[in-house]
Amino acid sequence: MNARMTASLAGGMISALLALAAMRGLPLGGILLWLSPFPLYALAFAFGSAALLPALGVGGMVIIVSGGLAGLVFWALVFGLPALVISSLAMRGPAFSLGLPFALLALWPAALLTGAEIALSGQPGGLSGVLRMAVEAAISGLGAPVELTDAVVR
Repeated sequence: MNARMTASLAGGMISALLALAAMRGLPLGGILLWLSPFPLYALAFAFGSAALLPALGVGGMVIIVSGGLAGLVFWALVFGLPALVISSLAMRGPAFSLGLPFALLALWPAALLTGAEIALSGQPGGLSGVLRMAVEAAISGLGAPVELTDAVVR
């Protein structure tokens, strides 16, 4: 196995494990979630964007085993796909240009929110209604009184 494949497998696993720390609720998981894309971008800029394909495959397998299908979709949409597209756009052509990749990086969250709102439009309240129900379920699952749940959700 060469250095590119080793780095690719390690980058995918590290990124997936950092994301799983947040998905599983480990201490400092929120901070580790912010660091999740770093191994993917470092891999892409060190070995080229083609090295991301095995990394995304290995990372996806790690996520699906421990985080389930929802975790895989989250990791792929928030970290995997943007890393692949942005690094591919940044390294194309003879000149290294970051204009289009940075524009995509800024527009990607808006596109994800729009897609989530469209996908959840059939639910009561749309995306905000689904988020409200998830917070209510989480707080009531902790055994909090109904008054506290109502105060937090409003």
